[in-house]
Amino acid sequence: MKIKLLFSIIILTSVLNAQQMFFELGDLKLKSETTLTDTKIGYRTFGKMNDDKSNVVAFLSWYAGSSEDMIWSLGRGKLIDTTIYFAILVDALGNGISTSPTNYTGNLPFPKLPYPTW
Repeated sequence: MKIKLLFSIIILTSVLNAQQMFFELGDLKLKSETTLTDTKIGYRTFGKMNDDKSNVVAFLSWYAGSSEDMIWSLGRGKLIDTTIYFAILVDALGNGISTSPTNYTGNLPFPKLPYPTW
């Protein structure tokens, strides 16, 4: 599945990097039978991954929130201690960073609210 591939590729990028990055997911078929073409997922990574990859934490954003909005919760003594954990902050579909109504370039209109189950 493409989602598993997404996390596998992100996990392989174990270098500390706070810059906005994107994973090219390609076509994403929704339960509504609509297909979003050229789908992109935004993300940022923080910390260092263990050799056995046992310290990875995926921190998902919420609608209208972004990975940049979640950076405050990272660091020693905070929600995710990046001196211990490798954090992947993932931008939600529709949040303006990942594929969204405002940046969608596909040939069909972006699905209307409420969003179908992804």
